[in-house]
Amino acid sequence: MLLSVKRLIGLPVYTQSRQKLGRVIDINLDIDSHDVFQYVVGRGIVDKDLYLVRPIQVISITAEEMVVDDAVGKNLVASTEIKNIFSSQSLRNAATFSQE
Repeated sequence: MLLSVKRLIGLPVYTQSRQKLGRVIDINLDIDSHDVFQYVVGRGIVDKDLYLVRPIQVISITAEEMVVDDAVGKNLVASTEIKNIFSSQSLRNAATFSQE
């Protein structure tokens, strides 16, 4: 099944135990491999609280929702931390770091 980015953005995200984490607000791609590096899930009115979800943590994606591993719900990240992560290192370095 194919799902366009346009339909993916805004998709509700739940854990396996049905805790609503928020909605997909962005997707980070590895420009070398063309793979999804992570989905950015926003929570709250102005998305100040975010979850960074790696593809391996995704259980399923349908046209109606994304379901992720329950452990994702324990990894809330402040949006300022995310800005620091991506301003201090390239996405390629982040991808390399995550594979270690």
